[in-house]
Amino acid sequence: MTPAPVGELWWTAAVGVVTLAWVLIAVAGGDASPVATTTLGAAAAAATAALVGVGWTASSVETAQVAGPVLAVVPLGVAAAAGGSALLLGAATVVLAVGELATRLRGRGRHHRPPALAAAAGAALVAVGIVLARLDSLDGGWRLPATDDLAAGLALAGAALLVATATLGPPHLRPLVVAGALVGLTAAPAFSTVAVAAGAAGLAAAWAVAAGQRPTPSVVALAVGVATAVPSARPAALLLIAGGALAAGVEHRASALVALPGAAAVAAALVAASPTTEVKVLAAAAAMTVLAIAAAPSDPVRPSVPTPALGLAALGLWLVAAPTTWGWVGDGPADLATYQRGVAVAAAGAALAVVVHRLSPRRRAPAPPG
Repeated sequence: MTPAPVGELWWTAAVGVVTLAWVLIAVAGGDASPVATTTLGAAAAAATAALVGVGWTASSVETAQVAGPVLAVVPLGVAAAAGGSALLLGAATVVLAVGELATRLRGRGRHHRPPALAAAAGAALVAVGIVLARLDSLDGGWRLPATDDLAAGLALAGAALLVATATLGPPHLRPLVVAGALVGLTAAPAFSTVAVAAGAAGLAAAWAVAAGQRPTPSVVALAVGVATAVPSARPAALLLIAGGALAAGVEHRASALVALPGAAAVAAALVAASPTTEVKVLAAAAAMTVLAIAAAPSDPVRPSVPTPALGLAALGLWLVAAPTTWGWVGDGPADLATYQRGVAVAAAGAALAVVVHRLSPRRRAPAPPG
């Protein structure tokens, strides 16, 4: 293995520091944040910072001059939007998406032009939704759309585009997954729960059938539907969104494994909920989505994990191994104590198997005759 360049090591350290800082702010309840936010907003900012590390590089002075501000501003915008001020998030999303589109139009990576154009359209829809929500508010605050049908509808459509293009498009768009999920969670309650459940179920199943190798949009759509239509399952849905967002950093179907704790929590919450129309629709969609992702053709390319992705890998490992410690999503993860014990037993068994394999004598292959 060749050593990482010095510039990459500095970038990895910067991403790790910013991600860890937001994690500590989330653990502290969001009180130490440089902007007004919530515990969930700080956790979302940490995931955004980790995705910036995967999608951006700082191998030279020129790239560092762009990647550095992205690492600082985009997570800050996510945290501020969760705290009630969406102006920075709207502006950062538009600048990031439009900047990526301008880069592609200048001739770099022409195959990325369609997703970059879709991302710019999604960012514009979200920005228009934020402006309309401000005009509709009594105090003139810059909040994410949550009540007005037109503003929320535009923002919801923009959020869907952001999540999809951030998953399949250029790596620079990866951080927009979290922004899209946050906008979707906020805007979806403006509509009836039946409509949200049906729309989320359709999007999740359709995406899983069409692009099961990249499961993030399916996971996020299903989680937004569950969080909106089944309020008691909101903590489980937030845990599922966390897994879906982190999975966007690895371009491989196996990345869906990081969503396993959230999937288990959502399944338990749907089973415990009253069998309403929304619950039945979402349960059927969840089953179809899982089957479609499992049946998706394997990606022949082994996923590459760059050095700056270590922060993302650490968050994913933490989520899979100890989801009950993710208290900022609510009280739901406490129901995963049995799952967490199972993970510990499985990890111990795997470690024991590795030790036995290493210590066991290896038989030499017999020499060929003659």
